Amino acid sequence: MDRKPFTIFAGMSMLLFLFAGCATKEAQVTTTSMEAFPATAQPQTTEAVIAPSLPATNVKPTTTARMAVSTTAVPPTAPQKQPEEYRPEINPNDYVPGVDNPYFVLRPGTTYVYEGMLDGEAKHIEAYVANEVKKILGVAVMQVRERVYVKGKLEEETLRYYAQDRDGNVWCFGRDRSEYQYGRVTGRKGSWEAGVNGAEPGIIMLGDASQREPYRQSYLEGETEDMAQIIKTGEAASTQSGTYKDVIIIKEWTQLKPGAVTWKYYARDVGMIIEVRKQGGSGEIDLAEIKKG
Repeated sequence: MDRKPFTIFAGMSMLLFLFAGCATKEAQVTTTSMEAFPATAQPQTTEAVIAPSLPATNVKPTTTARMAVSTTAVPPTAPQKQPEEYRPEINPNDYVPGVDNPYFVLRPGTTYVYEGMLDGEAKHIEAYVANEVKKILGVAVMQVRERVYVKGKLEEETLRYYAQDRDGNVWCFGRDRSEYQYGRVTGRKGSWEAGVNGAEPGIIMLGDASQREPYRQSYLEGETEDMAQIIKTGEAASTQSGTYKDVIIIKEWTQLKPGAVTWKYYARDVGMIIEVRKQGGSGEIDLAEIKKG
């Protein structure tokens, strides 16, 4: 038997086997290389994102607009709490003689008498609308002298200064407060006047009772930072002096005493008739009598 063909066939088979083994080994090496070095990430396509420009705040061009608190953009690295920027523009030409806001009318010679309990003390308060006029920041302001009595003795006396703008808003331009003990002045804490040491006036009563935004009643950083907001209208309430139907309720608070909240009731053509300490205190005073001069 001729063994040459078989030898040739066996040799060819061996070559094919070796070739296949090399091919497999190369494929394994290639696969391992691909796993060790992942494909290069494709560059991300970045589209420019342009934020729409914010529309200008719609503010009615009246003196009411000047009470708004202006704000500025706060950089990301700024502290969380920023002082509010409050700079109302006061133009004496924007104010009218007298105060005749239907919920805060001031008639010279009139005395409002209030009685009740506040923070555990029986109070007797007399608020007299004086005939004198004083100028603050060029504005002619009316004066209301308020005296607080405890057990028949004068505890404090405060002169408050008010003026009304052409939109019917009643502004508070300051207060001169004196504390008494044994008939002598012992302190003047809480006194301030617009334009002095950075003090700014604020609104004590809005000309439009339908507004529901909070507003400033006064501002002197660290001394007086009173805020208010109308929360109810068209209410009815009764006091020692009578029953009133057209009443609005205003919530008041101060940023200097977090949690302290007072509600004040104002009747049309009368003024304040009730004060209630809702939080941070207790008690209530009611309008007991109106003495007309």
